[in-house]
Amino acid sequence: MGDGLVINCKNCSYTENIFVGVGEAYSDIDNVLSMVKGRNQRQITEILNNHDVKHRNFYKALYVCAGCGTFYNRLYVQIIYDNQKEFITNYICDECEDELHKIDDYSNIAKYSCPKCKKKSLSANMDILWD
Repeated sequence: MGDGLVINCKNCSYTENIFVGVGEAYSDIDNVLSMVKGRNQRQITEILNNHDVKHRNFYKALYVCAGCGTFYNRLYVQIIYDNQKEFITNYICDECEDELHKIDDYSNIAKYSCPKCKKKSLSANMDILWD
């Protein structure tokens, strides 16, 4: 079961619901593969078909754009294969095409600027359960 993170700005009307963790849809790699697109999907398929996979990990995660500060809900996929090689999904921002960075510590959400008003006035609460 996953959690839902509600991000709110205390200065403006910005609100974002982000679903993090593992749901039933992530029960097997075929479901996960259908949820990633483009280059990430091609790389994962190539690794699964042609390499010795040692470990795989996948879940919904919170990402933030390094350029414009937009938050995203994306699928995180990590695959360890062959002699400790590692693949991790990477994403770019739909708004400014800068790199997205995964946020692991939701308690530090206040250090990020609001994507709407650009002030550091964000708060986050785990208010949703999902599956």
